[in-house]
Amino acid sequence: FARARPAEYGLISTLIGDPREFLATEAAAPLVPALIRLQLTLSDAIDGAVKAGALTKGEPRERGVILWAAMQGVLQLRKLGRFGVAGVELDRLVPIALRTVLLGWGADGDQIDRLTPRAQQIADDLGERRDRRDEQARAEALSQNDSSPPNPNP
Repeated sequence: FARARPAEYGLISTLIGDPREFLATEAAAPLVPALIRLQLTLSDAIDGAVKAGALTKGEPRERGVILWAAMQGVLQLRKLGRFGVAGVELDRLVPIALRTVLLGWGADGDQIDRLTPRAQQIADDLGERRDRRDEQARAEALSQNDSSPPNPNP
């Protein structure tokens, strides 16, 4: 998400990660339902892993928040990459952080190692599909704008 949609990720990251309040409560309120849906989606996935026996029992909502916070922390390091700081490569750190959290919740390390490349491929495929859909929607919008009659009263 952070790489595929940097503007949206940056907004969410800033709104959550920075201790300052950038938006008044009334202005930020419309974002809350989307953030709650995101948290519930993550919590449901974690709960599904518990039910499947892949993770030990635990509070799914808390785990969702912990996982989100862990990933946010690692993703913040991308800012240091532009300075050539060694050891902050997201392609390495994100899977390590995720693996560490999942191991702490009782996941099997061999299973994580076996499934991670597959999960990465699925994520990449979904990202490419979304990008094609977004590009098609932009092209259709441009086409509609080009075919609409000019406004006689600009």
